Order: sequence, then structure tokens, then C-alpha cells
Amino acid sequence: MSDEKKVLIDVDIKATAALKELAELRIKADELRKAQKELDTTTEEGRTQYDERGQELNGIFESYFCYHSNTKK
Repeated sequence: MSDEKKVLIDVDIKATAALKELAELRIKADELRKAQKELDTTTEEGRTQYDERGQELNGIFESYFCYHSNTKK
């Protein structure tokens, strides 16, 4: 029975770490969206930076959805 408690504690720690990581991803995504809104997309430099932020956002979303789909198994 003590082995079962150890497994449950390990699962709790992993869940806590996962929730923290997901919260950090969300904060980073919000920061990137804000940065995109502040860019002047009427210039070539602004459009390039906008696209770069969009690619970073896509990476964050892929990380989130990849992780999220793996936790539902």
C-alpha cells in the first residue's frame, strides 16, 4: 500500500509542474499577442516582426496542444 502512495505523490508533482508550465506558456502567448498589436504593420520591418511573433505563437500553441493531447490518454 505504501508503494501506491508514492505513485500518487509522483503524479501530483507531475501535475503541478505541468500546470505551471501551461500557465507560463499562456503568459508568453499573451505577451506575444500584445507585442503584435503594438507593431506598425504598414512598414516592412513591422510586418516581418509581426510574422515572427506569429511563428512564436504557433510554436507555443503546438507545445500546448501536443502536451494537452498527451495528458488525455
